[in-house]
Amino acid sequence: MFRTVCCLIFLMLSMLTVNSQHTPFQLITGKKVGAFPATKAVPSIGLAGQSAGLFGDFMIVAGGTNFPNKLPWEGGKKVYYDDVFLYNKDARGIVTFSGSHKLPMNLGYAATITTEKGLVIAGGENETGMLSKVMLLRVGSKDGFTVSPLPDLPIPLTNGIAVANKSLVYFIGGETVSKVSERVFVLDLNNVQNGWTSLPPIPQPISHGVGVFFSGKKANGIYIFGGRAKKQNGISDLYSTNHFFDIKTMQWSLKAPLPYGLSAGTGVLDPTGTVLLFGGDRGEVFSKVEAVVAQKNKETDALAIEALDKKRIALQSSHPGFSKEILSYSIEHDRWVSIGILPFPTPVTTHAFFWNGFVMIPGGEVRAGVRTPDIFSLELKPSK
Repeated sequence: MFRTVCCLIFLMLSMLTVNSQHTPFQLITGKKVGAFPATKAVPSIGLAGQSAGLFGDFMIVAGGTNFPNKLPWEGGKKVYYDDVFLYNKDARGIVTFSGSHKLPMNLGYAATITTEKGLVIAGGENETGMLSKVMLLRVGSKDGFTVSPLPDLPIPLTNGIAVANKSLVYFIGGETVSKVSERVFVLDLNNVQNGWTSLPPIPQPISHGVGVFFSGKKANGIYIFGGRAKKQNGISDLYSTNHFFDIKTMQWSLKAPLPYGLSAGTGVLDPTGTVLLFGGDRGEVFSKVEAVVAQKNKETDALAIEALDKKRIALQSSHPGFSKEILSYSIEHDRWVSIGILPFPTPVTTHAFFWNGFVMIPGGEVRAGVRTPDIFSLELKPSK
């Protein structure tokens, strides 16, 4: 009995020690610090599916989509753009518009990652369909803004995930014309003539996930958080999975899952080994809409189809927005903690990244079919 009590006390002390070592971040401020520019004196209605990241002293926002005339359930058509917006940031953290350029084509939903060579944009889609094109965006004082072609992806893919480690760019998952992909590719920016090389596939097909590359004592490889995959019946599986790919053993394994299924959100990796996820789609409305559409596709009765259409429109038009919860994941302790709530409407299908100590989230979709033109900034610090 005494030994049993001692073991329990030791176990409890061990758990307390682990918890004390896990110091998640604390949200200090979150606010709007800029906006997308007006077009012909007309204020921007915002973008989603745009590429975004950093190079040098500039933040780059490229491409994107919106519904300029009508919302999708009103018959509105999604429009893709080729605009590139450049921004600087002052000492107060306010973002200022610096200039605009053009991509070679309209583009949305490309896998995007900041690298030491520039901003890599891979795949995506536009009004012509899914794309395999890959490009490198750079901003320099001498050469100005440049877009350089990189080797195409082996297949056209949209809504994929990109991470980078030095000169290596990894592309995970994405959607093809007929299915969701589980394939993984890598490109060495120092040896682009070799093109993309296949790596062991992720254990499940995936799109709309968040990925990071971490290199440390505890782990050295790729983490893929959440995401989803549409099945043949039109209904998507929303993932709470946390997949890790060890680049030394070249094997995938599962780590501690998210508290719930989450897709299309944003996230960043702090150099200390903490991953922060900033909300996302938990599927409350998304899954209901998919179920209604799948039911409608099976119907042959005109009145039933009309009723289901009305139900779908009611769901989409009353969309409350996306999860605002900020999740913190410790790579060292393999543990998730909720650290707060976003103080602004959660943008999805956009990107998050650190810029001079602040997390930037430019634009995104804030509820079904509705974009924001706002550029948000978050200040976080480790809790004591």
